[in-house]
Amino acid sequence: MMRHTMGAPHAILRAQAAELEATLVQQRTEAERAAEQHKRVINATETRLASIQQQLQLITYPADTLPPEILCEIFRFYHKADAAAGNPLQPLSSPNPLTRVCRTWRRTALSLSELWCSLTIDLVSPEPLPRRMPQILAARVAAARSRPLKVALTGHPGRQNPSPAVDVEDLRPFFVRYAPRMAELTLHQAHADVFDIMDDWDLDFPLLEDATLSHACIYGGLHASFCILNNAPRLRKLELENVQIWPMYAHVSWTSLTHLVSTAATSVAECLRALKFLPLLEDFLVTLASDCRQYNTSPFKHDRLQSVQIYYEEARHLNSLLGTLTLPGLQKLELGGVGLAPYGTTKMEAFLRRSSPPLSDLSLMPAPITLEDLLPFTGNGTSRRNLVNLKINFPSPAFTEQFLDAWASDAGFCSEMMSLSFHLRYREGALEVFLKRVAETTSRRREIVAVAAFKLRRLEIGCTIPGDRIWLDEELAGLRQLKADGLDVFLGDLLNHKPTTSIV
Repeated sequence: MMRHTMGAPHAILRAQAAELEATLVQQRTEAERAAEQHKRVINATETRLASIQQQLQLITYPADTLPPEILCEIFRFYHKADAAAGNPLQPLSSPNPLTRVCRTWRRTALSLSELWCSLTIDLVSPEPLPRRMPQILAARVAAARSRPLKVALTGHPGRQNPSPAVDVEDLRPFFVRYAPRMAELTLHQAHADVFDIMDDWDLDFPLLEDATLSHACIYGGLHASFCILNNAPRLRKLELENVQIWPMYAHVSWTSLTHLVSTAATSVAECLRALKFLPLLEDFLVTLASDCRQYNTSPFKHDRLQSVQIYYEEARHLNSLLGTLTLPGLQKLELGGVGLAPYGTTKMEAFLRRSSPPLSDLSLMPAPITLEDLLPFTGNGTSRRNLVNLKINFPSPAFTEQFLDAWASDAGFCSEMMSLSFHLRYREGALEVFLKRVAETTSRRREIVAVAAFKLRRLEIGCTIPGDRIWLDEELAGLRQLKADGLDVFLGDLLNHKPTTSIV
């Protein structure tokens, strides 16, 4: 009885082991069958893939599947995005690589003349100009067909370099031959030698409308003779970088100029002379130089000037310029200074009263000290001005409060404003207070005027905000409500005066 009881568990275990062994054999058999099945499926997929890859390899030129009009659009985007676009002396420059893919691409690229009319010649190339340079340039111009040319020369080390990469004189035959076809000409960061050499070429630019003269030296402006532009009767836009406005003795043959940019330090006298010689000028950007002279002459009236941007170091230089001008057509005024005071209020009032311009676009840096200093532009009492766009840079807390109080309480204050911009300095805590305040006053503004009379369409607040700044919903609630009500609201960093991504 004792043996039987002790032997029973062994029998049970043996039976269980035998059953598991049989199950394992069955599972192994099924696994082998499944593996065979999976292997057949995998083999079938591999066979199909190999067949498709073989078919792809048989397609010699996939570009043939794209219609020519689609290729043209792709080439245009590629040409604009390539930083080296237009340089005929760079082997990888656009649009040269487009011609090396296949016959279709080459034929399409060569048929698109707009890809070939822009040429950039780097005068400081690490390699000397190839001997075939005349042929390369001629081929490039031929591909442009009858399109006007846009030519740029960039950089030059000057004669102090014993072995310059490029001898500018080698380009003379090209310029003499093709200058009559140039619509745009740029001398970018060029040494004074380049200006001197090209002045002697006696070039003819009957089609030239846009010219940029940029001097490499940043410590002093180049006193150019402008002989290179003597024969450019259609010149409309001239940009001068570190190049002085023409000297008193220089002859100006392009009186049809409509846009003039001068970033070199320019005296009030030089500004006046430029405006007197350019009766059709519409857009003028100038950087004022220190000027000790006193100007007591009668203000000069320029009827066509519509946009003026003035950058200055001292308000007195700006005041001197304003005292010598009457601009009845002025629509846009941008003032940028480094001092504490933006301008003399009395001088500004006299200038605006004398000009009575249809001023609609105003940008001030620094901001006015008080609201009274802004009233010459916005009007006061029965005198109203129709500002449409207003940008205030780095306003003081006192001015901001005064401006927002007027904005929220006076329906006639800046009644035509469609775009209001503030560019602020970031201060922890102060920005949050400002955001709440500007949202409240703008909402109040909407309430005190009729719906049709509320003209504001865009509210822009630019500030360099720390990247780790976390915004709470309640901090942005006011601006988000304005946005929900249909106002275009921007809050964030301003890069080159252009809005990037808004936080709101």
